[in-house]
Amino acid sequence: MKRKVLKIALAATMAMAFGVTFAGCGGNTDPALNGTWDGGLMGMFALELNNGNWELRALGTPEARGTYTARGGTITFRMTEERHQESFGVSQWLQVSHRNTGTYTVEDNRLTISLSGEMANILAGIFTRR
Repeated sequence: MKRKVLKIALAATMAMAFGVTFAGCGGNTDPALNGTWDGGLMGMFALELNNGNWELRALGTPEARGTYTARGGTITFRMTEERHQESFGVSQWLQVSHRNTGTYTVEDNRLTISLSGEMANILAGIFTRR
């Protein structure tokens, strides 16, 4: 069991390193997005955006993470990991590969993200800067 957990942790670390190296660097992200944004579905999410990396928390618990690119009102999210809840309250991070492209606007302290597809239910919505 320990060996399996170690393999999952190693794979997750490699995926994050790859994402930071190729998707999170350079001029592919709008710096106006950096920060913590509260809102989303029923206002229970916090979306952390940081120079091409993102993490989504539900009621303070990390649920999904990955990389993004954003420029000129177009945003592309790539989910690389999602938390999987198992029995007895045990959870683990699973390596995934989901990608969605949509639009965004930033006005004052308000971020609006419009997406369609498999990640729209968690990443689309109106968020307020914390």
